[in-house]
Amino acid sequence: MAEVRTSTNAYCKMVLHAFKYPHAAITGLLIAEKKREGGVLHIVDVVPLAHQCTSLSVAVEAALCQVDAHCHSKPPQRLIVGVYFANESLKDTR
Repeated sequence: MAEVRTSTNAYCKMVLHAFKYPHAAITGLLIAEKKREGGVLHIVDVVPLAHQCTSLSVAVEAALCQVDAHCHSKPPQRLIVGVYFANESLKDTR
């Protein structure tokens, strides 16, 4: 399995997305550099997708296509490599 590193900017965006909507489930995409250095996957950005609606709806599918097109539109080339999710339960620790 490859080592994964997350940039501070990407991490902060995920946390702030969750803080902005503590009452709702959230979903977003993890974006990484296409070029791997030494087998390390660098997550350099995230794209917050949705809150409330976390299923694969038509709007989310359209957003996936737009983000993918944007990642390939200009250098440096980037890829969608994953999804992040946080549930809506503030006290769901068990």
